Amino acid sequence: MKESTFINLIKVARYVLETIDDYANEYERFCGDFDLDDFILDEMGFPIDNTGDYENLEEASKKLGDKLFCRDYLTFMIYDDKIKPKNLYKRLIEELNELDNSL
Repeated sequence: MKESTFINLIKVARYVLETIDDYANEYERFCGDFDLDDFILDEMGFPIDNTGDYENLEEASKKLGDKLFCRDYLTFMIYDDKIKPKNLYKRLIEELNELDNSL
């Protein structure tokens, strides 16, 4: 996908969050199980979040060790309206490159 497509998807994700009052219920009703933030991160090449089967990050860290990957901080960045979408795209690419270098 092109950079402009990712930037537009980030804008859409933020728009949905801002315009739907009861976000969780309405989003699920209209979009089902589809999470736009996960789609963006998947398409960029980030690993899946593997912490969902554990009660907390501490337990996940003990069980998964180096294979632990939590996307929460990336999702928070996507919805942080203080970061312009174009700058966010660049930051996500930097995060991805750092992650690739650490593996």
